[in-house]
Order: sequence, then structure tokens, then C-alpha cells
Amino acid sequence: HASLPAATQPQFEGSAPWLIAFALPGDRVENRAHKGADTFFRKGNLHVANIKSQIKRIKTNEKAQARNKSARSGLKTAIRRFKDALAAGDSATIKEELRVASKTLDVAVSKGVLHANAAANKKSSLAKQANKVAK
Repeated sequence: HASLPAATQPQFEGSAPWLIAFALPGDRVENRAHKGADTFFRKGNLHVANIKSQIKRIKTNEKAQARNKSARSGLKTAIRRFKDALAAGDSATIKEELRVASKTLDVAVSKGVLHANAAANKKSSLAKQANKVAK
């Protein structure tokens, strides 16, 4: 709500249900109707958790999603760099980028971001592309 003046910024605390109308996706809205009850807006969907352990689970899931997103992004970068090296045609660079991409895939598997078979298939595909260029 950085675009709104301070006087008109919506206040989410309180038990008035009409306040939720001002909430945007991603805002955290507190509902005082039940002790420990929180209302979460995620990706435009309304998730209401009244159980304290479920509220904690939502928060930990969001942290895990952020970690996984970062790992997947790094994985995509490593694969893109390998494909750029393939396009350039320099065999030393291709070999190095294949090694880096393979290691990144292994790390993603160990972190639980990617299934082991999916990583093995991807590594095999990348190695096949590298061998094709080497010939």
C-alpha cells in the first residue's frame, strides 16, 4: 500500500469483516473474532486458518516455497548457461558448464527440490547434447 497516503492506508486489525474488502492479495489480515485466528491471502485465494498449528504450518510452507523457488531458479540458470555454451561451441566451456549443471541438479535432488529420476534424465539429456557437439 505504498501508493496510498498514510491517512487512507487500510487498517486490518479489528473484528469488522468489512475491513477485508480493502485487503489485497498478499496482505495478512488479523481476525480478532477467535484468539489465534489469522486470515491469509495468498495468490489471490482466501485461506482461513483457525488452528494455531495450521497457521504455523502455512508460515513454514511459505518459507519452504521461497527456498525451493530460489533453488529452481539457480538450476534454470545453470542449464541456461550450459545451453549458451553449446551455442557458442567452445568445448572447454561446454565441459565446465555441464559439470556445473550436473552438480546443481545433484544439489537440487539432495534438497528435495527435484526428484532423483528427473535429475538423472536431465543430466543424461545434457550429456547427450554435449557429446553431439564434441563430435
